Amino acid sequence: MSKTFEQGKEEVVKLCEHFTANRQAFFAPGTKEAHIRQMLIDPFFEALGWDVRSAASTSARTPARRSSFAATDGAPSLPCPF
Repeated sequence: MSKTFEQGKEEVVKLCEHFTANRQAFFAPGTKEAHIRQMLIDPFFEALGWDVRSAASTSARTPARRSSFAATDGAPSLPCPF
């Protein structure tokens, strides 16, 4: 389902309010990154219209590997860090 700009904006405002109200809990020692992602980051991108839960979208985020032997001047290029 597609969201309007205003609906997305309202969701972002609610997320900001949730973060502000629970700021100490998010910065507390032992808080897991996965929890923060589930509570704030994924909903933020969903509010912007991104499909962050689709398995099909993960392949689009995986960078293509380049050959470490590709060269433009005859010398091998450095390996791609991805």
